Amino acid sequence: MSDLTTLLLIAAVFAYLAGFIRLWRQRAPLIDPSPASGLTLTGVSSHQIDSLFFLISGAAVVLHSLLLSQSLFVPGGLNLSLVTVSNVVALVMLGAVLVCNVRLPVHNLNIFLLPIALFNLTSLALAADRPVTVSAALSDAEISHVILSISAYAVLMTAALQSLLLAFQERRLKHPTAHNLAFLPALETIERLLLAMLWIGTGLLTLSIVTGFIFLEDMFAQHVVHHTILTTCSWLVYSGFLIGHHFVGWRGITAIRWNLAAFGFLMLGYLGSKFVIEYLLQS
Repeated sequence: MSDLTTLLLIAAVFAYLAGFIRLWRQRAPLIDPSPASGLTLTGVSSHQIDSLFFLISGAAVVLHSLLLSQSLFVPGGLNLSLVTVSNVVALVMLGAVLVCNVRLPVHNLNIFLLPIALFNLTSLALAADRPVTVSAALSDAEISHVILSISAYAVLMTAALQSLLLAFQERRLKHPTAHNLAFLPALETIERLLLAMLWIGTGLLTLSIVTGFIFLEDMFAQHVVHHTILTTCSWLVYSGFLIGHHFVGWRGITAIRWNLAAFGFLMLGYLGSKFVIEYLLQS
């Protein structure tokens, strides 16, 4: 690792930690959960944009991206290792929520995403001296398929995390004396962001599957057939929920279950197969 790379790494880690500490210290409950309060609004709204926090987090994302580019773009093609792709996903997740905060009060969700990005950055640094074993020389069409696939995975992972937060919010409404996660956005806000992410993610996943059949030679080759089947199952579950939401009005716990089930298929289809190929079969 060169001196410049080391400096970028230290600066990125410092920026992530500084952003998390600032956000954690300035978090404020959106409601007073005491029974006597009647769940009235209190504290600072999570939609108030902290310019310094966004400057720090934006710097962290830029520094992380520069470090990631050194690992992603290698001589002869793209490094699509598990660690590298996980870092791409973490950056897309963090960037998506930072952008969404312009329109929706989802500022405090970064409390969960900043540690995820920092963890992935650390794993990238630890794998820096490891020989690149997965490198693909791709055409422009194949690169577009890869970008669509990773983007879809990142957006749908964000939706899966929102489902967990939605479950916590549902529980908190049923147990108003609980103070856990009182700083989270309102239930309706999380649901709106969740549905937006599901529509966007499912659209990207659809394009990913279509471009895969068009641009890749054999989507049912032995080493990718399980990935194709599991990804298709995930798409069917996501599509089934969105159809049910549109025509029947599914939401709440139903949305949580369908979303987590669909993402489970997607995670097994990609990360599971990557882990088996890169670590178990080569051990």
